[in-house]
Amino acid sequence: MKRLLLIRAERCIRCRACEVACAREHGGQSRITVVETECIAWPVSCRHCKVAPCIHVCYREAIRYDERDMVIIDENLCTGCGLCELACPFGAITMVEKQKPSKCDGCQHLVLDGKTPICALTCPSGAIVYESIEAYEKQTRISFFSPVR
Repeated sequence: MKRLLLIRAERCIRCRACEVACAREHGGQSRITVVETECIAWPVSCRHCKVAPCIHVCYREAIRYDERDMVIIDENLCTGCGLCELACPFGAITMVEKQKPSKCDGCQHLVLDGKTPICALTCPSGAIVYESIEAYEKQTRISFFSPVR
């Protein structure tokens, strides 16, 4: 079963441990952001959409799927136009130094070695988990595929 980064926003305690760990893992630039309102906070990272708007707006084809269906950015092709940042429905792409897009890569350097992405490993409250949808549904009794009532 394919494992994914899944978010349980109701568990987020606003500690930002995920941001700190991500920045440490990626050379000082966090690729996850905790967004807060008065009532709730939730970690925002790339969802690696099956139909990714960022890919469709990239006229240089700098954003594409890799062999694992992860959305990746080729910085050599990117012009820094920012269309991907505008197109992302989750606000998960940010423009950083030299106007290049930055987004979650799912810690593929860890995952390929059988390890857990650093944000999920670090989250003390379990707001970020790395598991299959089936296992998540069993634990939470929430189904991704049944209608919400």
